[in-house]
Amino acid sequence: MLAGSGYTLSLPNGWVDATDHLRRSQPQVDTGGTDSNDRKDDFVDRVSVVVTTSAQVSLDALTPQLEAQLEAAGSTDIEFKPGAQLDGRPSLQVWSIAKATREAHTIQFLAFNRGALFVLTITTDHRSAKAADLAAQITGGWAWA
Repeated sequence: MLAGSGYTLSLPNGWVDATDHLRRSQPQVDTGGTDSNDRKDDFVDRVSVVVTTSAQVSLDALTPQLEAQLEAAGSTDIEFKPGAQLDGRPSLQVWSIAKATREAHTIQFLAFNRGALFVLTITTDHRSAKAADLAAQITGGWAWA
């Protein structure tokens, strides 16, 4: 289990805390984990959480800004999916293919809680259906602290 700034996240079986490792390339990471069983190729599935102090705005207002950021970073196949939640709080869910991850899915959930914006990012090279199952498993392990 990862204990972060205002949340906990239960990792799937076989996943390990990789916060220190992920912070080396992304210093803003609050917590993160990787799949220790993922040895089939040189890409390891991972999850990370970034927490930033932020005034709350509507999730709809975040959509164009997030889409522009993803496009500027070279992401493709950007798709916003409705009805997402993190532990009962509405969240924005966006799927994309990130250039930096060599065609892997990047699945992000953004939610506001107690004056902060929480960004949960799952990166996986699984096909869409299995990636969706993984995202459901990870978000099911999220709890506000």
